Amino acid sequence: MVTFSANAPRAEGVASTRQNLSAGHLLSLVIALALRDVSTRYKHSFLGLYWALINPLLTALVFAFVFGGILKIPLSDHVPYAVFLVVNLTFWSFFANSLTSATISVVSNAPLISKIYFPRLVLPTAAVAARLVDFAFSAAAAALFMLLFHVRIGWMLPAVLLPTLVLLLFSLGCGYIVAALHVLYRDTGQIVGVVIMLWMYLSPVMYAASALPRSVRLLVGLNPIAGVLEYAQSVVLMHAWPTSAWELGYSAMSSIVVLVIGVIIFQRAENVFGEIM
Repeated sequence: MVTFSANAPRAEGVASTRQNLSAGHLLSLVIALALRDVSTRYKHSFLGLYWALINPLLTALVFAFVFGGILKIPLSDHVPYAVFLVVNLTFWSFFANSLTSATISVVSNAPLISKIYFPRLVLPTAAVAARLVDFAFSAAAAALFMLLFHVRIGWMLPAVLLPTLVLLLFSLGCGYIVAALHVLYRDTGQIVGVVIMLWMYLSPVMYAASALPRSVRLLVGLNPIAGVLEYAQSVVLMHAWPTSAWELGYSAMSSIVVLVIGVIIFQRAENVFGEIM
């Protein structure tokens, strides 16, 4: 079993290449790596970035047919189920894709790590940041879908930035944890895939939390993603502030805690990256 310690030595040659990087340099590095990730992902793709539009729409249509057409999942406020799904999947896909990309971010950049020193935390950060591009395209697709189904885009739409920020912080925290674990245990990638699938069904992505029994809803509310989705549903689909702000408040506090824990775990694990890779 691999263990890590705060006092473990860094990889040979790192100390000689270490530089004091300013916040501006680190931000530039994150942006450069994120753009490289986006370019690499879609470079040899026929449709390119349009897949960021197509994937959530196709997924929403399939789920709408199965859960809305066959299983008749109940919704309130007469929102078309397909629109409900597209909005939820826009946020959920960002989280799921961020977690997947962050998991392999360190291992896939092993050659870069061996050549030059830089804070390794930049790698999962850039992996998550790259998914913001997909999120922007998916959000545009969701807006078009709303217009197609004659769902009004209200003046409260800018308020969606708040749950987006909370989701970003949570994704970063989770991303740091799985990125570190994947270096230590290479089967983390398979485990993350299973966890993401189960997590989606435990989140109000395909169903409205308000339709659940109270006891089940309280249990689902412990999931930080739930508060993000419910807040987004309220401001985007119902054009109203949530009746209770505690769900998003809980999600925000959970995101900060997970972010801090993620940074600590990653920085402690970073000390043995050189030995393993």
